[in-house]
Amino acid sequence: RRVHGELDDEPEAATAVTDRGRVPLWRQLRVLFFRDAVLLVRERNLLRMHMLVTVIAAFVLGFVFLNIRGDLSGVQDRAGSFFFIIALLSFAGVSAVDTFHRERAIFVRERGNGDYRPSAYFSSKTLFDLFPLRALPPLLLCTIVYFMIGYRMDDASVFFRFLLITILTSTVAAACCLFVSVLVATAGAANLAAVLVVLAQMLFGGFLASMSRMPGAISWLHYLSFFRYAFEALMVNEIAGTRVLFNPRGFAPIFLNGNVILDNYGLAPDSFSRNAGVLAGMTCLYLVGTFAVLLTTVKERR
Repeated sequence: RRVHGELDDEPEAATAVTDRGRVPLWRQLRVLFFRDAVLLVRERNLLRMHMLVTVIAAFVLGFVFLNIRGDLSGVQDRAGSFFFIIALLSFAGVSAVDTFHRERAIFVRERGNGDYRPSAYFSSKTLFDLFPLRALPPLLLCTIVYFMIGYRMDDASVFFRFLLITILTSTVAAACCLFVSVLVATAGAANLAAVLVVLAQMLFGGFLASMSRMPGAISWLHYLSFFRYAFEALMVNEIAGTRVLFNPRGFAPIFLNGNVILDNYGLAPDSFSRNAGVLAGMTCLYLVGTFAVLLTTVKERR
């Protein structure tokens, strides 16, 4: 098995990477999975940093929005906390830029030697990036902030839908950054490009600016923003069908259906499943695009 281009002494590894035309795909995957698992263990500082940053950010967020209320100000606090969670997970996805850049030369050489199919390499890399780094931090984040902030407690399924959206947000952000990384030749430029893309996604996410007030020439860009779908899904999951105390100053307080609040935010109360599906679909599209670019542009010199 190769680790950073070096073969170990096991004869099975040498046999497994001799000729991709004769070696079954499952065997190539097994060797590459083992190599990436070893790399993940040896270079576990990235995973540790993800978990540490997640824990710190979760407690800070939890204390800022501790025991959120069920009135109009609580709705605004919920929107702000959701936006922060989406932003945190999205910027954490920028670390995915290094997934292919740090082994670009190794991939080119090993592909030129016929060691494995590009599909096997891509599958192994995305698996070991998406699952440990994009699923575990959202799980830890949700476990802390959900109960500290005091989101909906009336139905256990609400928590699991919340967890689903945070994991989808983390994976789609990482997949987007992977796609950006294979389009840019150098790691530094790829990191900068990924940050700019995340900022653009944030701008058109529906929280910082109202889409209805944007010029028509650019307002359509919000359909490309995973921020928008994640934000709408979290807001709908939390507020749809609930009773919200409408208590503006100078008026008698009354209870409103949460769907009315969502309508005033420009959010569709029945859009949760659609938004979750769009996030999953965007993840798949970014990964397919990444593989296509990797297959066509990152080639060995014959």
